[in-house]
Amino acid sequence: MGGFTGGLAWKKRLLALEHVSHL
Repeated sequence: MGGFTGGLAWKKRLLALEHVSHL
């Protein structure tokens, strides 16, 4: 896995965590 795809997955994970914390 390259750093680009890893970064996208990390950003998606952060967005998901933000949604959970906002709820």
